Amino acid sequence: RYSLTEGSNADGYYAIDAITGTVTLTDAGAAHVNGGGNLPAVNVTVTDEDGLTARGDATVGDSALLPTVEVTSTYDAIQGAAEAGQQVATSQGNDPDGDNAALR
Repeated sequence: RYSLTEGSNADGYYAIDAITGTVTLTDAGAAHVNGGGNLPAVNVTVTDEDGLTARGDATVGDSALLPTVEVTSTYDAIQGAAEAGQQVATSQGNDPDGDNAALR
């Protein structure tokens, strides 16, 4: 049986399926993230039929707030035809939290 470790979910951001161990966001967790908050670590306890337990945790990342970049090749290298200054790729940055995603 899986459970959130006692005292680790004080804000009620997570729910857990006791059979599968799948941890999901609650309405409170989703509202916290959508409001710009970072989630605390997920702490899970598993208990076997004999009452023995093990605990583990995982850090929940802010991947939605990380900038991304897409690079697209615009050049097919042809031996003997390459010249300095030829464009070989384009790149487009995106930062979902609104920061300037200028490439540095």
